Amino acid sequence: MWGFIASIAAGAVLFLFQRHVSKRPIGGQADPIPPDGPPPPGTLVYPQPASVSPDEVFLAIQAVRPMSNAEAAALIGTFLLSSHNGDEVVSHNPVGIEASKDWTGPYTMVRRPVSIDGQPKHQWRPIRSYPTLKLGVQDWMSIIPSSSMSYAMAGDIDGYASDLHRNGVIGIEPSLYATYIRDALENHWPGSGV
Repeated sequence: MWGFIASIAAGAVLFLFQRHVSKRPIGGQADPIPPDGPPPPGTLVYPQPASVSPDEVFLAIQAVRPMSNAEAAALIGTFLLSSHNGDEVVSHNPVGIEASKDWTGPYTMVRRPVSIDGQPKHQWRPIRSYPTLKLGVQDWMSIIPSSSMSYAMAGDIDGYASDLHRNGVIGIEPSLYATYIRDALENHWPGSGV
């Protein structure tokens, strides 16, 4: 009798464990793993996805700091690379700036590809949320290292990419990043003059 009860209990425990394991996110795009650490102290807001054109970002850049197409080209290229050609802008955040633990403004959550133990996964990550694209561009431009911004304003995409790499903003080879920027501009913002 006790053996029968023990086998039923063992079966129930196994069933509950399998159910628990199957309900945990595994990091796929449909079931991202939770973010690392506590959320930022700001207010969590509902995400507002949108498609944004390079011309809209250029106008927002112009509103923050007037510059020519050639001067803005590096920034527009970065926007195109960061937002999948403008198709994945969320909450007026043109390049997906993450909301750090110190961010006190509004934020939202997005799925981001990450590498965990060498395996590609998806994870929920907090990003900053802005009421307008102009405010998102203004904040983005304020955190670009001034030396990198100097290269961008000079229309030097190679210098811009190298300086971003030197400052730890990008992790890929600068010449490759510069090539990606030029390709993105050629395909999605031909008026850049690059």
